[in-house]
Amino acid sequence: MSKMQCAECSNSPACNADTYFEKQMFCWEKDVKKWTPTKGRRVCGESCFIGVDAIEMGFVQGCGSCPSHLEKCATCNTPYCNDKNILPTIKCHYNIAKTKLYKKKVKKCHPMYTHCYVAKDKFGRVEQNCGLCPSEYKDCLSCNDKDLCNKEVALKESTMI
Repeated sequence: MSKMQCAECSNSPACNADTYFEKQMFCWEKDVKKWTPTKGRRVCGESCFIGVDAIEMGFVQGCGSCPSHLEKCATCNTPYCNDKNILPTIKCHYNIAKTKLYKKKVKKCHPMYTHCYVAKDKFGRVEQNCGLCPSEYKDCLSCNDKDLCNKEVALKESTMI
């Protein structure tokens, strides 16, 4: 297969000019097991997509609509628009007790994450971050209903039940 981009044209004068090529829809293309996307070599129809493969924990990019197996996915309709920046993200409270005690921040999570968690370690220190509850914590709650859902008070309220 050629590594060169190609757009076929016919039945119009000067259809092989740069202006014709620049108007074509190309998308970023990436298989879940590849590290970086490549510029698409074929003209795509009307849209591009980018999505998260939750099983492989990687991005998939290509032409067309979102495949059904992708957990978080977005489509767009301009050339090379299927960048990870168009995926929705969640914001979580961020506090790692082991390293920076009580330096709470708001963190915009990587598009791969769909959840936030709040946990208490065996010394009673609170940890908040993006993702699901780490297995090392017994006292932990995860949420994905809205930004900043991993408040410390949620952990306190759940232990009172």
